Amino acid sequence: CDLFGTTYHAIKRARITGFETVLITGQGPVGLSATMLCKFINAFVIAVEVNPARAKHATSLGADVVLNPESEPDLVGRIQEAAGPTGVDVAIDCSANPVAQTLCLDALRKQGRMAFVGVTKGGPAINTQHHFILKELELIGSWYSRPEEFAELEAMTRRGLDVDALITHRFGIEQAQTAFDTFFGGSASKVILDPSQV
Repeated sequence: CDLFGTTYHAIKRARITGFETVLITGQGPVGLSATMLCKFINAFVIAVEVNPARAKHATSLGADVVLNPESEPDLVGRIQEAAGPTGVDVAIDCSANPVAQTLCLDALRKQGRMAFVGVTKGGPAINTQHHFILKELELIGSWYSRPEEFAELEAMTRRGLDVDALITHRFGIEQAQTAFDTFFGGSASKVILDPSQV
């Protein structure tokens, strides 16, 4: 519901197709699910992530290009190089980081679309003329998912969407503290507590 449902709703609202290039900032559990869903519909995915473990997981889940903003002096240039001369068709921010949100706006092609999924109290540094008047961008706020989308996600899993691939660690209920430490320590993508596991 939270991971695949939230990002699937954003993907639908942004009208992403398999013919488009999608930039996804943040490859935590939500961003990784967006990567998986966009690859499932055959979009070209450029992922941006600073955490090496999650960046590696994004690659294993099908991201075509994974970039670390801390090691790329010209990140917009690298994104545009990967996307082609016109730039990125659609961007999805799952990071809730205003810097990453501004990156999305900068990397989008003219008349591109952006979905805000990551929740933050701040906001991107917006240049009204550059981002809206000259580029005519379309910005989309997306919150959670709709009941009817669950049946669509279920159909996608029956057709091969491997949602279990998102999970990197499983712990028994007695290991709850270790599970939380593992997740918040940044070495995991998605942690599952399984009461039946010893």
